Amino acid sequence: MMMQPQIKPADEHSAGDIIARIGSLTRMLRDSLRELGLDQAIAEAAEAIPDARDRLDYVVQMTAQAAERALNSVEASQPHQDAMEKGAKDLTKRWDEWFENPIELSDARELVTDTR
Repeated sequence: MMMQPQIKPADEHSAGDIIARIGSLTRMLRDSLRELGLDQAIAEAAEAIPDARDRLDYVVQMTAQAAERALNSVEASQPHQDAMEKGAKDLTKRWDEWFENPIELSDARELVTDTR
């Protein structure tokens, strides 16, 4: 078992004594971690951090690419959606007119065909 250094009041220590005590405490901590096997676990965890960071960077890149593709698809489909909306409004207007004043059979067939 390691010996505990005696603790003296702060005013009795010089800067060199304090640095020496910090060094001693650091060595004791390192030795204790090694005895517990934590030094290897800490080293492994430290090695895993860059790998985890690389994986997260990859996920971020893939997510950004997917979001960009989705937005590009939405933008590309906008003219088609606008045309469909205009066509639906035109058909609604024609059907409303037909209900108010039924039209010729041939015109009704054309309206039904256009609706399909």
